[in-house]
Amino acid sequence: MTRHNESYHTVREGVELFLRSQFDFGTESQQRAVIETLTGLERDGHIDRFDVTVWGKEISPDGPLRDTEFHATVLDRVERFEEWAERNGISTEFTFTRRQLDSTITDGSYSVINLPVICVAVYDDDTLTGLYPCHDGDELHTVRDFFERLDADVESPVL
Repeated sequence: MTRHNESYHTVREGVELFLRSQFDFGTESQQRAVIETLTGLERDGHIDRFDVTVWGKEISPDGPLRDTEFHATVLDRVERFEEWAERNGISTEFTFTRRQLDSTITDGSYSVINLPVICVAVYDDDTLTGLYPCHDGDELHTVRDFFERLDADVESPVL
């Protein structure tokens, strides 16, 4: 994935990369490879820019950090991605898994949204035009698929 050569299609868009801070064993090298690939694509002019946001493994919409800017930013992105996906017939069900947790300590329950280890959002100016990973009903589209679509010089590397 670290290959970035002249065969990549030029994307006049921005890429927002989200990385899980507490990664699972073996995913650190994948995260590093994605950063290296995007850095090369930006340097070679195949993408205009990319930004990195680090997030946790999960977020609780009603959790104790709900009044922080970080919490609001992450929830805003997740909601924006889910709204975009719904408008475009794309599923984020496996990207942002929602579940209910029960606490034996507090006798309460709370909801959490699991966040992916690596997530790429593609923008044309400020308009979201693609999200990886996602599911279109037939197949899962991964971050690797995004890079392969760029490399294949397809008309549009986004869904």
